[in-house]
Amino acid sequence: MRADLIVQLSKAQARLAALHSDNNKGAFLIIQGIEVFMAYAGDGSDLSPSRRLSKDEGRKFPKHVERLLERKSGKLKEQKDSKRETWLVVYNTFWTAMSPHEVREIVLQALSKAHDHIDHVGIVSGDPPDDAWVAWIR
Repeated sequence: MRADLIVQLSKAQARLAALHSDNNKGAFLIIQGIEVFMAYAGDGSDLSPSRRLSKDEGRKFPKHVERLLERKSGKLKEQKDSKRETWLVVYNTFWTAMSPHEVREIVLQALSKAHDHIDHVGIVSGDPPDDAWVAWIR
């Protein structure tokens, strides 16, 4: 796969550079039958690959968020009972495959009365640490 990737990137280098100059755009390449989105990141010196989220992965994500909330909820409840402010930050590693708005809605739907002890909930999107932002959703 690595050799095919190098060949494809060599062929697409000029087009990817032009797309980067046009408002940081990128292009889809087919690497061994897998559609991969490629774009230059930052100042154009780093390649940033990503792929689309499959329908199966997208369907599993809400349950994954619910499991994570249940796993972290007890510890956060202990902190809240100790009179500490509680924070839950979700890192949106699905960025490019799922919009921050979609992740926000999934997280909000997973939160219930049982999670009222969590004072603040946020989503980090982008590419930490240099190009990221936090959207506070609660």
